[in-house]
Amino acid sequence: MTSPRVRAAETAEIVGKALGIEVVVDRRLAGSLFAEEVQDILLAAGVAQRPCLVGHDPDFSSLLGELIGVAAVPMRKGALARVDFEGHVRSGRGTLRYLVPPEILSGR
Repeated sequence: MTSPRVRAAETAEIVGKALGIEVVVDRRLAGSLFAEEVQDILLAAGVAQRPCLVGHDPDFSSLLGELIGVAAVPMRKGALARVDFEGHVRSGRGTLRYLVPPEILSGR
């Protein structure tokens, strides 16, 4: 799922193509989000084993912090984070599995 903004949508299309999945645009990903809104977005999108949300900073840095229960976690442009939940998405209940900087993803 991606923000409708150009750079986010382009990134989502790259990921979608690599994984062989369709990208869904959700306008809510274009701005600030809270955990409850993420849960609503995921429920509206239907069943997905490993949903991927593509958005923008500083919104996603703040969101990442909220999801894992800390202050904002810097998400550089092109970074990838994985947050796991047991059950529903709730503020402070996520477990950060990894935060990958863009230079590792690009192979530089």
